[in-house]
This record gives sequence, structure tokens and C-alpha cells, in this order.
Amino acid sequence: MRYAREWQQGKYESTPELRLAPRPAHVPPLSLIAGAISSASTISLEKVAFYLTPVLACTIFIITIWSGLALNCGVLPAVACSAFTAVSPVWFARTRLGYFDTDSLNLSIFWLIALCLYKADTSSKKAYPLWMGAAALSTLLLHYWWPQAGLPFAGVWWGIYAASICIPSNKRARIFKLVLLACGALFVGWTLFGALDLIPSPLKEIMSSLRSHLALSAKKQSSMFTGTGSTIAELTPLTFSKLPLKLAGHWIILCAIPFGIVAAWRKNALLAFYFTLPFLFFIFASVAIGNRFLMFAVPAFGFFYAAFLVGLIEFDISTKINKSPAVTTKIIAALFLCLLIIPASADVNRKLNPTYNHNDALLAQLIDKNASTDAKVWNWWSPGYFLQYYAQRPTQIDGGLQAPERTFISALPFATSSPVLARNWIKLFSDKPYALRKITNYLHSTPKAVDFLKQALSNPQSVPELVLRYKLPDTINWQSWLFPNPEVYLSLYSDMLVKNTWLPIGLWNPKTQRSPSAPIISIPLQSVQVDQKQGVVAFSAKKYLPCSRMYYVTPSSLSHDRFKHKGFVSIFVQNSAEGFAIQEKYFNATAFKLLFVYPSKTPGFTLVKYNPFIGGVWRVN
Repeated sequence: MRYAREWQQGKYESTPELRLAPRPAHVPPLSLIAGAISSASTISLEKVAFYLTPVLACTIFIITIWSGLALNCGVLPAVACSAFTAVSPVWFARTRLGYFDTDSLNLSIFWLIALCLYKADTSSKKAYPLWMGAAALSTLLLHYWWPQAGLPFAGVWWGIYAASICIPSNKRARIFKLVLLACGALFVGWTLFGALDLIPSPLKEIMSSLRSHLALSAKKQSSMFTGTGSTIAELTPLTFSKLPLKLAGHWIILCAIPFGIVAAWRKNALLAFYFTLPFLFFIFASVAIGNRFLMFAVPAFGFFYAAFLVGLIEFDISTKINKSPAVTTKIIAALFLCLLIIPASADVNRKLNPTYNHNDALLAQLIDKNASTDAKVWNWWSPGYFLQYYAQRPTQIDGGLQAPERTFISALPFATSSPVLARNWIKLFSDKPYALRKITNYLHSTPKAVDFLKQALSNPQSVPELVLRYKLPDTINWQSWLFPNPEVYLSLYSDMLVKNTWLPIGLWNPKTQRSPSAPIISIPLQSVQVDQKQGVVAFSAKKYLPCSRMYYVTPSSLSHDRFKHKGFVSIFVQNSAEGFAIQEKYFNATAFKLLFVYPSKTPGFTLVKYNPFIGGVWRVN
């Protein structure tokens, strides 16, 4: 949205970038569409962004209607394929109102490539180059629309197309598929295991991006810092028990899929091949890597349900139940509607709260009102884009910048128990984002560099001694270099309790190169008893959690009780389905001091605005 606003104002090229990454050479297409619609109408940009995603997402019905009609059994399969695609809970959640994201067209363009490749496989010699050209253009379109991962996802289709060499086709197509298989195997092998420095620049960038995405998705980043894959909800693998709920709304619905696959293969083997492979691939990826991938299996889910209905029609069950074909078709249509109700009801009953709301926006706008144009914002990654839009200041991190080193740098001030270290760390890295790398170059060790910075920034008086001990060059005025004074505002939202991976990441130990595991415990309030008089959270008769303090957060107040127990601090937020328990030693973290203990009295941080239910903004002194 920020890029859309800048384009509307004619300032896209002249506006400084608000994130630690190069500004896109051209306005991203989603931003361009939103900005153009808003400019051509009287509708505000925020309202356009709110409604745009589900409108664009409807283009998937071009694919579903075509694939349903390709079963050659009338209109019912096309309607069924479109309907079951539309009500799939995972597709519904990622294309809902207010979800301004490239997912609005990712799925449509991705499956458009499949349509073009299938048509190429089944077309005449004259039409073959046209459909292959259309597939290539669709690949470029996906890359343009989704530059972060468009090409790797398009590569899945080209791989499936090459793998269809096992299905009879014309000689020219088989030769091309064989060449494609060889080139694809070489590309993937070199991406995973080869030396990228030996590759020409454009191809090197693609391979490097693919390698980093694979590492992030597989949570196998090569950095010594805590991997960031675990901090991203959409990269959390699905459990088998949740898969039916996410894809179909209920496990009963998925029971028909195997019959649909068989019916599709009997009807059209090549078409079934183009749906079966990606369906199985993305089901596996969602369980093994991250739930993000499940959305790409949704059109295949709809197609196999349509094929299941076609199988029922062609099975000639009218003779089995002694009914006329017309009555049988009505029975099948009624069955289709009844089955459709299950995922549709799951969509209707699903509670989808906005990630950030009006009050959060007002809090972010306070930074814009109070800060100079040179000010920066220190934040955790989840509200990064949100702050860039409403605070209109550069942020430390966002949803697109989650390299392990960057997340560690961002998390440490929140997790440390020392407000002095937090304050000085924020000032240093706001002024010099790559300070850690510079110190690492001198010491030839990242853990040593982190250790030096933590000691120096915790105790400024010790800098001369530390410089001698670590044998840093004396040609630099380290006192001045380590303690710059940029204007910085700290932004904290109350969702830091839920999105709490900042705590283990920020507590990464440079000596052991490990982080404590899960220091924040979620307490499901429906299945526990909270004794506010004794300070105990009881999970069962024999299993309970003693608390030294209990905090209670409402929209207008913050209160707490103290108890004689040692061990945990619990926090309960009004209208929340869960509470949180933190070991007492971890509750000394600066983020908790600011949010719950000393919002206006934490050294180094001047309060600008605070509400315990929403969060706060502090100026870093």
C-alpha cells in the first residue's frame, strides 16, 4: 500500500526507501492496480486495498470452469470444481477481505501456466508453439507479479510438463521434454550443491533466491543464528490431523478425493496427470515444509471433486437405484450441495480477526506526528510493513527481511534484561545497520563480535579496555563509533505475547550458539483453572503452574497481584482465549518492562503513548 500511495502522489522515484533493501525499479503490480483504481475513482486507497484481493482472486474461476468443462460431462463438473475451490478454507483465508497480498493472483497465474502446457500437449503442430509461447509468457507474468518466488513456483509446472514424457505425445514434444528434464535436473542440482560464483549474473540471482527460499522453508539456513523459519506462521508445517480441516473443512469431504482421482484418470489421463502431481506435491510440501503451500493444491481439490461427481454420473447408478437418469442427476446435484455446505460452514464460522486494527494505526501515526523526517523506527518484523505505511519512517525489519542475522539484531533489545544495552544497541544499529559485520571482519568471528558489542554497549566506560582486549584497530574512535545518536522510536504492540519468537532469538548465546527453547507458554483458558487468590494455574489435579505474579490487561487498565511462589509470571488479556506464562528470569526482558512493568520509567526510553491493551511508542533517548 505504501508504494501505491507514493505512486498516486507521483513520488515513487523520489521517495527514500523505508526498508533495508533496494527499492523495486518499478511499482509492484498489486500496488499499481490499487493506486490506479483509487486515482480513477473517489474510493480511498485503504478501501480499495480492503476489497481488491477477493475481486482479483475470482480469476481462478477461469481455470476451474475450464478444467471442469474439460471432463466433457456438461456444466455440473465446472460448477462443482469452481464451488469446491471457492469454499476451501485455506483459499478463503488467504483471499479474504482486507488481506492485501499477491496471493490474490498467485494461484490464478500459477494454474494458467498449467492450462497452457496442457493445451500445448494436446494441440496440433501449428498450435503447439503458440501454447508454449503462452506458457512462457505466463511464467514471466508470474515472475513479474510475484518476483520473490514466482520463478521457482513456475518451475514446478515446467518440471511436471517434462515429467509427462511418460505419457504418449508427439515426437517433437517428447524431445523437448527430454531436454527440459536434463536442463531442469542440472539447474536444481547446481542450485542446491553447485558454486553459484561460476554462474552468469542473471541466472545466479535466480539460483541464489531459490536456494535462500528453500533454506527458509526447510528451516535449514546456514547462519549460526537461530533460523527464522520458525518465526513465520505460514512456514509452520501442517499436522495430518489439521490437513482435512484446512483444505476441505472436514475429513469426510476428503474421502471422495481418491475416487475422484481414479475417475479423472479414466476420463482423461493426461489432464489427470496435470492435476495429480501438483496436488500430491503441495500436500506433501504443506505437511513437510509449511502450510503456505497448501493453497496451491486447492484447484486440484476442486477438480477431483468434480471428477468424483462425473464418476457417479457415468457409473449409471440410475439402474442401481431404479430411478430415471434425470432423477439420478438431481440426486447427485443434491449430494453436491450437501457436501458443499460442510466447507462453506467452516468458512462462515471461522473467526478471522484483523492482524492490526484502527487503534494500532493511530499508535503508528503518532510516530509520524512526533518524529522528524530523519527518524527511524525499531520494531519486530510482524508490523514492519504496517509501520512503514502509517508511521512513514524507515523500520528496522519487516516481513520481507528475515535473514537470521537481521532478526537477531532486531530481537536482542527486546529480549535483553539490560535497558542500557537495549538503548545503545538500538542507537548503534539504527545508525549503522551492518555494524556487526564490520566488527566481525576485524575479529574474524561472529560470536566474538556479538560478545564484544554486548559488553561494550552494556558498559560504555569499558570500551577502551575492551578495544585492547579484542585487539581492535586504534585508528578508529570507538567511543564515538559505538555510540551515535540518531533519532529512533521504539514500537511495541501487545501481540508480542503471541508472536513471541523474538524472545528465544534475542537470547541467542554467542558462546554456545544456541537459544533457549519456548520460554513463553500459552495457557488455553478453556481447559485450565486460574486461582487468582493462590496464584496458581491448574492444568489438572496433579499438574499446575505456580506464579509469582499475575498481570491482568483490559482496554483501560493494567493491574497485577504478587504471590510467594517462584517460577513463572502469567499474563491474562481481556477477551483473549489464552493466557501466557513466562519464566521469571525471562520476564526481565526490556519488552516486558516497557509493556507491563515500567512503561514510563524504563531508563533510556521516553514514553510517547501507551495503552496496555494495544501497546506503546517510546522515544529512544
